Amino acid sequence: MARKRDGLVRERPEELEALLAGCDEPEIRTRARMLLEMQRAPGLTYATLAQRVGRNERTCRRWWSAYREAGLESLLGRRAGDAETRTSYGPREIERESPMISGRFMKFLNSLPVSLDTAEWAFRLKACLEGILDGVDRVSIGVDLGSELERPGATRPSVMVASHFAEEGRRTSDAITSAAIRRNPGETFIEQMIDEGFPSEEYWPPHHYDYYLDGREWLGTIVLWRRRHRDPIPQATHAMLRSLEPFMVFLFTDCISRRHRRDPQLKAFQDVVHSIANRIRLTPRQLEVFSLQVLGRSRQQIARQLGIVLGTLDKHIGEIHRKAGTATYTELFARYFRPLGE
Repeated sequence: MARKRDGLVRERPEELEALLAGCDEPEIRTRARMLLEMQRAPGLTYATLAQRVGRNERTCRRWWSAYREAGLESLLGRRAGDAETRTSYGPREIERESPMISGRFMKFLNSLPVSLDTAEWAFRLKACLEGILDGVDRVSIGVDLGSELERPGATRPSVMVASHFAEEGRRTSDAITSAAIRRNPGETFIEQMIDEGFPSEEYWPPHHYDYYLDGREWLGTIVLWRRRHRDPIPQATHAMLRSLEPFMVFLFTDCISRRHRRDPQLKAFQDVVHSIANRIRLTPRQLEVFSLQVLGRSRQQIARQLGIVLGTLDKHIGEIHRKAGTATYTELFARYFRPLGE
């Protein structure tokens, strides 16, 4: 049965419409539009709401929880009164607010990672960003190591293989390899972090920036976190990160390209999974289950990550083997695997 939310939106429709009209940040606009949809149709289920705003149900629930707890400013991740005092930030405004920006950028550029090790690269970049972005307590980075760099967007696979780097100091355990549907990769990344135990309740709703090669091939995501007892992330910081987008695309592309040359089997893994999935005609949900099992996740981990009960998960596993005519994944690979290029 579809779950309905409880509670009402306190702002009037015209207030939310004015907020949308005066806002140029896609993430803020999406959150405000969610409230507007809820205001206009109080009986909306989370499933319908998620479809209307282009997010998933878990994200909508998380946003609604932040709104119920501390109101509109908490949902939008800014201090009260910002809506009236916001200004448009460009290079000149950033320079004016940060007189030492040139020196900080020099330090940022000179500290950028060049390591062939993806974990080392991610943690160095994380430290660089945390040093240059004002009002940010933590930076999390997701890298899609299976990105198609030679033909961006040509295959549009439904599964991503990404490494996530969220914590400091514990590189092995925090370099999480995972699989998920590519729709809204930034939201998927945040949800996986929460599933892994990240204390999101201690922070304002996060802001994420997704980076694409030629606007089509997802390369990675950067998530900015700010603790709730502090002022939200200033608008100048968001403006700075947006101004760095072309450079960040270059950094992600360079990292992925280096990893492909060093470890070509990483991308081959994704190709093999899709080859098998296409042959036995898996549904998108079955493809998620299949990929996560191949990556070694336990039944409990898969069920938690996908938001389903174990009984439903077992049905998906049974259907995968029914389609494949197998009883185990070892048998499935032995029957359907073919060297790439055959």
